[in-house]
Amino acid sequence: MVSLPAAARGVIDPWATGPIDEQLSLRGRIFRGTLDGAVLVVAGADGGADDGAYDHVVSIARLASVDDPAAEIDRLVALLAEDGWLTVVEPSLGVGATAMAQRRAATVAHERTGWWIDRDVPADLRARGLVVTDLERFPMPVSSPVLRPWVVARARRRRPVPFEGVAR
Repeated sequence: MVSLPAAARGVIDPWATGPIDEQLSLRGRIFRGTLDGAVLVVAGADGGADDGAYDHVVSIARLASVDDPAAEIDRLVALLAEDGWLTVVEPSLGVGATAMAQRRAATVAHERTGWWIDRDVPADLRARGLVVTDLERFPMPVSSPVLRPWVVARARRRRPVPFEGVAR
């Protein structure tokens, strides 16, 4: 008996990440081509450089790939120039029933994709003292609802505000 591939039988692999990989590759090319100054793009398991002063550091599915996102955020921020920007394109925790499903499926999703899908990336950035100035939530074009929620966020270090001329 001949066995047909799953796609030919009409079976959709809910953990397939091919469309996600295509989207991430496209977004990586866009960031490399549109940002001014020194740009470092780190993706997935590739941690990128260990030193430098970059105007822009772009994390593409990097925070979702590490066990300690706080330490990785600190490492990426250390690579920024004083007025540098951190841009992340990451899977993120959805809302409502999707968030509950993501929390339940997190371990299996990590084993199948290498990503932790149950993290609130904007909250992680803010917890490390960054100011999130731009945030876009978007769905990835995949069959699994737990892999759909992603974010693009742009953050910078918090700048002190001078109190010139203000009575205390």
